[in-house]
Amino acid sequence: MFFFLCSLLFNGIYGSTSLIPHLVSNLASEIKQISLILCLCQIFCLHTFGIIEFTVLAVMSFDRYAAICHPLQYRNVMSPRRICFIIAFSWIYPLLSFGFYLILTIRLHFCHREMDTVYCSNFQLIKLSCTDTTINHIVGLLTMGLFMLPQVLMVLFSYAKILRICLRSSRECKTKAFRTCTPHLLAFINYSLGCFFEIIESRSNMYKGSYDIKTFMALYFLIFPPLLNPIVYGVCIQIAFKDEGNNLQREQGSRANPLWKLNPFIDQDAVLRDDPMDERWDSPDDPDETPE
Repeated sequence: MFFFLCSLLFNGIYGSTSLIPHLVSNLASEIKQISLILCLCQIFCLHTFGIIEFTVLAVMSFDRYAAICHPLQYRNVMSPRRICFIIAFSWIYPLLSFGFYLILTIRLHFCHREMDTVYCSNFQLIKLSCTDTTINHIVGLLTMGLFMLPQVLMVLFSYAKILRICLRSSRECKTKAFRTCTPHLLAFINYSLGCFFEIIESRSNMYKGSYDIKTFMALYFLIFPPLLNPIVYGVCIQIAFKDEGNNLQREQGSRANPLWKLNPFIDQDAVLRDDPMDERWDSPDDPDETPE
């Protein structure tokens, strides 16, 4: 799992680097402008960032499925070599596929120069073209389904299997599965919500809101997921390590003093604090007296 977290971290740096420097320069200057070359580069970086993020999150759901449903075969199913291959595929596939799609945008002739967004997006740039863009819209819808549908199906499949296993397992196993899947679910829901906001803001003409709200919706999936993912995973992993440490401490105490294992009604904390071997007979007043 930590390999995939590193991939998410580098992808967040990749997406933030393609947006924040230009955004800061626009805020510092009175003229908000960008060349066509830089706009196309920003489109490529931001769109591939989104596809890579979604793909890595989908692969992480399968990793959680393999760890929970097939724990004994996990080392074979998700070997280090296979994980490296999956991460490489998660990066190379979006970069190549969206690069071919961007060629359709590069060949267009643009007549207008004003774009009502804080960053360049492929859909907004196509709207500035004065040539026929029917092919771009058709291919755009197909690629959107190609970049989103397999990932959504993988997540649904993985968590359907995990839920099926949890329903047949003990309460302790359910707790461990919930603790394992919670950070990934929060990250996936957070990013999916950001993508939904961006699609509504860019493609829906029905939405008429203030400029601040539209800007927030457009920047949500670019700012909040890379910012919140380290916090969510850091807190959840810290809690998991703390719980494992407490369990290890109790197991070590049970080897030295197994009374609470034999009798589940004995207070475990009290047994760990007070060793019954340290208890001594109260000495009688007369040293010559011995208890009968």
